[in-house]
Amino acid sequence: LAGVTSFGFAGADAGGVFSLASPYTAASWTTTNQNMQDLNVKAFSSYFISSGPNSGTMYLFAGCDLGAKIYMSTATETSSVWTGWSSWSVLINTTRCSALTNCLVGSTNNLVSGNIKYGVIYSTNANTGYGSTWTNLNTGLMASNKSVYCLASISGSTSYLFAGMGYASGNYGVLVSTNTGSGWSAWSAGTGLPTNNVYSLTVVGNTVFAGTETGVYVSYNYGSTWTNTNGSTLPSGDIYSMYYDGTNLFAGTSNGLYLSNNSGSTWSYNNTANVVQ
Repeated sequence: LAGVTSFGFAGADAGGVFSLASPYTAASWTTTNQNMQDLNVKAFSSYFISSGPNSGTMYLFAGCDLGAKIYMSTATETSSVWTGWSSWSVLINTTRCSALTNCLVGSTNNLVSGNIKYGVIYSTNANTGYGSTWTNLNTGLMASNKSVYCLASISGSTSYLFAGMGYASGNYGVLVSTNTGSGWSAWSAGTGLPTNNVYSLTVVGNTVFAGTETGVYVSYNYGSTWTNTNGSTLPSGDIYSMYYDGTNLFAGTSNGLYLSNNSGSTWSYNNTANVVQ
């Protein structure tokens, strides 16, 4: 799931990209797959360029697992109307992408990709166009089977990068880095987070939400401890993706798309599709 200005985007397993204009209603979803060869979309991220050669451009990134590609689409705004996002181009085709996030380090924006079995890579070409150079960020991850299912970040005086791990990695839980992936902490299962796959992460201020095999968990202390926040209305099951749009928290589950407007205390069903990623 991703949001850009007044638009929402969802990736469906084998269905590609769906877009949704605000106000968010289930009947408004439309497909947005032009020039996208791989429809197994697992991850989204977006970033607005405010200065430099591409100033005024909004970038949207989509990561595919089985096709092993990251796609990019762009849009620009004129008189409060956004145009673009009608087609996709391949940014990199050498990774099984499972997660994307944009992490600000000083004044430099990094597009960070988490991958099945290959850990974390990033590109820093924010103001000149993404994807021309990539660097590994795997120190502290296992030597083999470094499967990262999801990423999220918090920028500030100390920047935090969070990586949700899956079964193929040999570890479970959430890894935390305070030096942009140059080194990672020990995994955090056993601190209230269940010992299973962490499929999704999202950040609301300094609060981190994790989507797991058994629902949604929240941490108020940068991943040190976690509490379940399914409430009585979110089914306990796989939470494949999460997104916060400034008001609503969305959870893409094996039972469809759910929405919470009170930080996960209660949830309501919000789509007619099957699995939303």
